[in-house]
Amino acid sequence: MTEGERPGSEPRRVPAFTIRVGYERWMKTPILEYQGDPLYEIPIKGHIQLEFEGRSPLQPGRHRVQENGAIGSVPVVPFLWDVVASCRRLSQASPSREVVRVMTTEYSLEFERDGDVVVVRLVATDEPGAPALAETRVGTQELNKEIAEAASVVLGRIRVLNPETRGNLPLKGLADSIEALSKSVVG
Repeated sequence: MTEGERPGSEPRRVPAFTIRVGYERWMKTPILEYQGDPLYEIPIKGHIQLEFEGRSPLQPGRHRVQENGAIGSVPVVPFLWDVVASCRRLSQASPSREVVRVMTTEYSLEFERDGDVVVVRLVATDEPGAPALAETRVGTQELNKEIAEAASVVLGRIRVLNPETRGNLPLKGLADSIEALSKSVVG
């Protein structure tokens, strides 16, 4: 039995792939200072935690990799919008392949779909030909749900911090993409 389990309970399943976005207190400033310009792309930077089978494949000490294995100082909205849009396109065609660059870093996420399964890889783009830093297989529906939920949490936090952001067009674009991806999730 592992920590947190109760006698007779099912073991907790570790997801094949998870993505979490966080930001430090000082990163909230651009959200709070937003004045309502609908075209303004709010410069929100945060840290992206990518986990494969419950662990980050990144070693602290690499460029921008924090102690917990998260990639720091990533432009959050453009990154999430690209991931959400890529997963939506992946849902519409099989086989298909999408690559999302973790902006301003040397990392990319690769998604390769065949049928109901997606292979997710994290690669270092500064090391051409090197093996993937991590790779896992995940169901298309499970991936879409994970991505839609992670992006929704971030969008919700932004809107709670500053309700005026509801009129921001880049954030509306992200919201529309999240909604479309969420509709592709069955159940």
